[in-house]
Amino acid sequence: MKSIGKNLILLLIILLLTGCNVADVKPNRNDEKIIQSEKEYVKEKGQYIVECIINKDKEGMKTVFSKHTAEICDLDEEIEDFLHFFEGNITSYDEPNDYGGGYILKDGEYVEKEVGGRMKNIKTDTGAEYYLFFSSYQVCKKNKDYEGVEYILIVNETDKDNKKQLYIGDME
Repeated sequence: MKSIGKNLILLLIILLLTGCNVADVKPNRNDEKIIQSEKEYVKEKGQYIVECIINKDKEGMKTVFSKHTAEICDLDEEIEDFLHFFEGNITSYDEPNDYGGGYILKDGEYVEKEVGGRMKNIKTDTGAEYYLFFSSYQVCKKNKDYEGVEYILIVNETDKDNKKQLYIGDME
């Protein structure tokens, strides 16, 4: 009994001396990355998508999509059409915000988390105005290939009576 107590005290001393503390322990027992809030996720994705549009960065735009979407869609052609859909160069836009989404929790962990984002008042130097929406799986444990953007929808709101729209990806 005395040796168990001594070993326990020795172990505690070693832990204290090595600097291990509760603040270093990740809250997720599987040591996976901590999931961003919907607001942070949407802001990051939305701003990156707009940067890709501004810079006409087709390869960058492809990286936001899930592996599943990339496999079932011709992203090269769809992104090309998408970038040509814009009249002029973007001069201003509202900060991306989230519309919510849905999730499934199991034992306190996300098994599935779908998040959507929207951006309003995307204006160009030609006077055109757009609205952008995207839908994304932030987490999909049953099939990681679905994690990422599923689709991006853009609506030309310049002509309020004849709103033209175009999307990239898998809307089904």
